[in-house]
Amino acid sequence: MGEKSELEDKIKRQVEYYFSDVNLPKDKFLKKKVSDDPNGYVDLSIIISFNRMDQLKVSVEDTAKALESSEILQLSEDRQRVKRSTPLVELGPFEERAVYVSGFSSDASPDIDDVRKAFEAFGKVLSVKLRKNAKGEFNGTAFVEYAIHEDVMKALAATELRLEGSDIVLVVLTIADFKSKRKSGEIIEDRPQKKKKKRDERDTDGANEAEKDEREFVKGLVLKFEGIGPGVSREDLREIYGEFGVVAWVDFSRDEADGFIRFAELGSAEKALAQLKENKKEIGGKVPEMSVLQGEPEKEFWDNVFLQQENRRKRIDERKRQKRFGPQKRFKKKRKRDRDEEDFEEEEEDETSDAVHPKKTKFASDDEDNAGEDQAGNDVSKDDQMYSGDPDATSKTGASVDEKQDAVPSTTDEGQTKPNA
Repeated sequence: MGEKSELEDKIKRQVEYYFSDVNLPKDKFLKKKVSDDPNGYVDLSIIISFNRMDQLKVSVEDTAKALESSEILQLSEDRQRVKRSTPLVELGPFEERAVYVSGFSSDASPDIDDVRKAFEAFGKVLSVKLRKNAKGEFNGTAFVEYAIHEDVMKALAATELRLEGSDIVLVVLTIADFKSKRKSGEIIEDRPQKKKKKRDERDTDGANEAEKDEREFVKGLVLKFEGIGPGVSREDLREIYGEFGVVAWVDFSRDEADGFIRFAELGSAEKALAQLKENKKEIGGKVPEMSVLQGEPEKEFWDNVFLQQENRRKRIDERKRQKRFGPQKRFKKKRKRDRDEEDFEEEEEDETSDAVHPKKTKFASDDEDNAGEDQAGNDVSKDDQMYSGDPDATSKTGASVDEKQDAVPSTTDEGQTKPNA
């Protein structure tokens, strides 16, 4: 297979994962984009901004060409949008459709495509999750998720199962057997520790601190301006920049000369930059310098957005607590925990997700890797996950936030959708 054909295969597999039965139902960002369009289409410009797709460095045209042969996706007539062409299928419990695989060398992670190919001999593989230890390194095991239980039984019956080019025989167990052996101590793992959350510190989406640090965001939404004149208000800026697209947020204090405009849709920032520069538009009597944030400055901007959103949620939670118990009353409840009984559902590390799931804010869609862990209950990181998938995405996109201004869009790469956010 030529280099170009391999790339097209990766593109198709990744985008199909975003819209798959595994990812789409739990990918809030991508699901909303689908529901927002009367025909269920999503702009390819959003899809290619998801983490995994962004890593492939492909264009809308490249993606459209790769999807021509897809059996579950359909392009719009202008080839700028894509939708699922087949109805969603409700899958059975994860534990009945997945296997635990050990025997990989922990010195280096195997190629996810190699793992997928080995196990596709027994049925359609929906996701592959390479699992991590407490240090975030590959621990030599994986979860492989099938569409139906019958394929699991075929994989369990296989003998001398190896990856292509490897002499190591892999060990395959049901999820139930894996849990039982882990509980009895026959399987010992150095797994990431769950972070116990206080009641007043829970997120709306249940993500842990590590996930917050890696949330995705949609790239190219933020326009920076420097050197505007005095007397300009947020409302003035919203009116000026609103001509080029929906303004989700104006980051600016009166009488300052610099600030940021965060748009709600891709392309708006570039459009505003081009036209205002061409017209030499004055703001407050001065023509400001403008640029669309990219790279580290863009990441720092979104990190600050997420921090502010988190602080706002905590303030709201504290006000609710005070309203219920009074400002001086704090209670600590000691709850008896059964240390021997492990909750199989281990927390994910990050799209979503894939996702911005704006882990650019983190998209659920941006990581196929996370799909299995969400349901299996093991440490899931969108970057671990499935072949090209980013749930990370879930479309693992912008952050969903309680803001006085409009909320940020969020994305899982194969993982829940996350755009680079």
